[in-house]
Amino acid sequence: MSGHRRVTTSVRVAAGAALAYLAVALVGPLVIGADGLRLDLAHDLAAPGVAGAGALGNADNGVDVLTALVFGARTSLLAAGAATLINVMVGLAVGAATASATARVQALVLRLLDVLLAFPGILLAIYLAAVLPPSLVTVIAALSATGWAGTARVVRTRVLEVRALDHVEAARALGARPVEVLVRHVLPFVWAPVLVQGSFSLSAAILAEASLAFLGLGLPPGSPSWGGLLDEGVAYLFVAPHLAVAPGVCITAAVLTFHVLGDALRDRLDVRGAPAAR
Repeated sequence: MSGHRRVTTSVRVAAGAALAYLAVALVGPLVIGADGLRLDLAHDLAAPGVAGAGALGNADNGVDVLTALVFGARTSLLAAGAATLINVMVGLAVGAATASATARVQALVLRLLDVLLAFPGILLAIYLAAVLPPSLVTVIAALSATGWAGTARVVRTRVLEVRALDHVEAARALGARPVEVLVRHVLPFVWAPVLVQGSFSLSAAILAEASLAFLGLGLPPGSPSWGGLLDEGVAYLFVAPHLAVAPGVCITAAVLTFHVLGDALRDRLDVRGAPAAR
């Protein structure tokens, strides 16, 4: 009983932190307004606590760090959220289709998934972000190039398990078509591992997006992002350490939030063997 309470508490805390992140990313830029990133040369690289500086200090050219972090949260959410949605949808479609295919097709698809899962996804993301024109679409494409493979494997395994249950066999015996069996009697029992996998994928996508921005890839120059602000902070690490600490804390907190949420959901929904996304 106490273990169940701990899991429920973990889900609530992680979900609350995730909702806070989403609220900041979606509502924060609207509250601050378009001129929130205005220049303030009089407070260039000002530390927190300096008269006239922002609550978290100021960045290069006097840009308020807190404001840049809020706008960077929106960039992170749009890129990581869109990539995760694509990964889940593609993985769900490929996994369900593979589970219904012949043994030879399944073996071929599984070998392809093994190759994609063995290849470091961040390297392909860096390559795509480097050769494609800088834009948010480029970042999303780079993050979703291989991220769907883990979801596809999880979905295939779960579909094969559910298809062996009695209610699915009964639906087949009553003459239900294969598509109807899949949609009405199988997929409703697949959402739990997909939800867990999606939470892990979102955590990994936030970190990958920050990594690309840190390297100066993907986003157009001047776009607010946590990784870009962290890259700028490294250049002024001994002059204005707050410029590197603030985005580093935000990236760490967001990644941990969704990873802990995935762990808590896995325990709460009793999903066994759902691997964390790379």
